[in-house]
Amino acid sequence: MYKKLSEDSSLLLNTSILNTAFYFLLISASLVSLFYYIGGLRLNLYDIFGFIYILTTFIFILFHQRLTFYKKNFIFIPILILVLIFLTELISSIGILISIDDKPSFEQFLKLLISSLLLKLILISFLLHQSIDNFKNTEKYLKFFTYFLVASCIYQYLAIYSRVGLGFSLDEIFWPIISLGSWDYDVKSLEFGSQGGAFSFTVRHGGFAGNPNFFASQLICAIPLTFYLASQKSSKFYFLLWIFVISMFATISRSGTAGMVLAFCLIFIRFLLAQPLSAIKYLLYFILFGFVLNFIGESFSFFSIVDLVDSVTRRMTSQSYVDSPRMLLVIAGFDMLSNSPIFGVGLGNAAVLLENYDIFRITGPSIHNYWVMILVERGLFVIPLILYYTYLFYFSFTVKNMYSKSMGISLFCLVLLGFFNTSLGSLQVQLYLLLLYCVAIKYNRATSTKY
Repeated sequence: MYKKLSEDSSLLLNTSILNTAFYFLLISASLVSLFYYIGGLRLNLYDIFGFIYILTTFIFILFHQRLTFYKKNFIFIPILILVLIFLTELISSIGILISIDDKPSFEQFLKLLISSLLLKLILISFLLHQSIDNFKNTEKYLKFFTYFLVASCIYQYLAIYSRVGLGFSLDEIFWPIISLGSWDYDVKSLEFGSQGGAFSFTVRHGGFAGNPNFFASQLICAIPLTFYLASQKSSKFYFLLWIFVISMFATISRSGTAGMVLAFCLIFIRFLLAQPLSAIKYLLYFILFGFVLNFIGESFSFFSIVDLVDSVTRRMTSQSYVDSPRMLLVIAGFDMLSNSPIFGVGLGNAAVLLENYDIFRITGPSIHNYWVMILVERGLFVIPLILYYTYLFYFSFTVKNMYSKSMGISLFCLVLLGFFNTSLGSLQVQLYLLLLYCVAIKYNRATSTKY
């Protein structure tokens, strides 16, 4: 009896430690821009806490080997795919060895391989953690991560107001202090020449992420969820939804705004087909709330939703994609792929080889297209990664609850955003998708012999 109580107490304590380690990971992942130089090596804060979380998870499993995994097929299918993805990333090194012209960098490959391994182990640790814990705290984690995204939005508002209204950069004060002087982001790169209107939004901002396009991808993860929470749980989530919507406009991200509009269209269509009157009601509520917020904002000279929309619209219509530098990046990407179509050019080497093209001087070392990038780097061995997203998308149709619907809509929009930036593969976006995935499993009421 005493031995059993001792084992239960030990399990409870170790589970609490594991949960705490994950909370620290979520906090560090939310502070996307925070990094430190340790021994000349640049490390993101979430890399450090990610390693601690991985270590904590596997020590936990080592000491509690007899635990039965809950809903194990839901867990082991994505884990197996993630392992397969990493193996194919290893195979992409062959592309480095067989390349003759414009030799890719093996050092860059190793750097990205280590980063990718860390990401995969974090995701696998999370899936194992949730299965061991019977998904007991998954919903709490999702809300915690979402509220930190709200904090990122508020920081975005303050940073824009400090630049436009007060004439100083909040970023240049805040980040150097908490990064102990490591932070070196170019804030001038966020300036946007949209003149006119009462507020003249001339600054883009990405909240804690820094990069507005990266932040837009994070918002795409949260917007469908907060709508469903508002419509099915509590109307207070409409307030959070509008915080995310305004933040999306404030990024002045063309792809992000288009993705948000698409998400709302998909949600509206689903409601219209199932509950036509509810769809019209929610649409009217949403529009009314937007008008009220805009009136309050303009009355106190805080912001203007109209001006934000105008800035985004002008940026969207200023240049077509075909005539933009991004089209030249796609052409450069396929030219790289033609030299090694089977094995690709090696993980992380799309950025290295891009330096051989004139467009590099305009855009820098990013292809700005997730799908072209992974195809160029992995060649035919990109298939397991496509399989991973296909599985998540299939799951969103198989399991019927608001969390699976939210994940399906977010993933669909993120897939389209992937044609304009590479943030889909980031830890922050991947974690959010798997949080939605695990909460959907928790609330799954469907029975299926396949799982």
